[in-house]
Amino acid sequence: MMTMLLPIPAEKKPITFFYVPYNLCDGYVNNRGELTVRSNETVMDFREAMKVKYGKGLADYTITKVNNNEFTKYFSSA
Repeated sequence: MMTMLLPIPAEKKPITFFYVPYNLCDGYVNNRGELTVRSNETVMDFREAMKVKYGKGLADYTITKVNNNEFTKYFSSA
């Protein structure tokens, strides 16, 4: 008898984000983006989707959560 572990399917949901470059200049406007990912996917899966859709390298940016104009959490791919 053989058993196989299968992942539990998760619904895909859109994530809206803003891309803010390191060197800001006068007249800069934030770039808004959106990716659709599953709730059980990893940060690395998100980075892979960014690479495919927007051409951003896996380590070319930092992912953070911002609340009340303060960085409240940093997400790493490790």
